[in-house]
Amino acid sequence: MLSGKEDPEAMADLFMEMGAKNIVIKLGSQGCFIKNSREKHLVPAFKVKAVDATGAGDSFVAGFITGLVKGWDLKRCGIFANALGAQCVMTMGASDWEKSFDEVVEFIKGQGIEF
Repeated sequence: MLSGKEDPEAMADLFMEMGAKNIVIKLGSQGCFIKNSREKHLVPAFKVKAVDATGAGDSFVAGFITGLVKGWDLKRCGIFANALGAQCVMTMGASDWEKSFDEVVEFIKGQGIEF
């Protein structure tokens, strides 16, 4: 809505032209699109049975920031962020799903994703 664009990469390009350095566009059940001047990734969503989306966006952001703090590349940040969002939507409410870092990593690996 902010960009007037429909294509995630076109959205990212516009925001980069405006001065943003790292762009993360959430795509709901399709995952997320991430881009900066060095790399771009379309990171697929985890296929889970969604019960309630309350808190999923906040969980996604927390996962992405965790990856940045740990010094991960953008793709790994996106995978972890998508995993936290997926964990959140599988239960009712925003905080009943809480998992440890290791449990989230095991969830990712259990989906056959190299992490």
